[in-house]
Amino acid sequence: MFLMLMLHGALGTAVAAPPAPGVSAALEQARTTTPQDKLAYGDTAVTDIDAWVKAIDVSLAAAQKTGDAQRVECLERRVTPMRVLLEVSRTARDALAGHVVRNDGLQGDREWRKIAVAHGKAGQLRQDAAACTGSADVNRSSSGPQASLNGSAEGLVDAPPETVVVDTPDASPN
Repeated sequence: MFLMLMLHGALGTAVAAPPAPGVSAALEQARTTTPQDKLAYGDTAVTDIDAWVKAIDVSLAAAQKTGDAQRVECLERRVTPMRVLLEVSRTARDALAGHVVRNDGLQGDREWRKIAVAHGKAGQLRQDAAACTGSADVNRSSSGPQASLNGSAEGLVDAPPETVVVDTPDASPN
């Protein structure tokens, strides 16, 4: 639901921000990336987000233990939507696997884009959580490789655009 609202804007209106340069690149990569690479990206993105949630949970527990209410509130505001993004990513990854089996590229690309957007938003929340703690604890990557939009595993995370601009046509007659 959170992701759908983000994609469609408030009350179905178009998002006013201009598209980020990465939007076109992500859409082009969706056309040129193999289904197997998309599945690999989905698996790695879910692993990344799960590791980030766990790292923030550790920082949150430490803040609760010390009684730092401001830090607790700051971390909770980041980890709650990140948990939602993790579930969206898991669901989209599972749906993507089904679409790959059925050779449904159009719907598979849709699920792949959901994963890419969720991964990018979660990465931003991870950075915001690091600002809450004033340390890099939550920025440590999982022990394995991190997701890359082109489906390969790399040491760095390619951040997809923070928002997707949805241009909805005017439904009213001229």
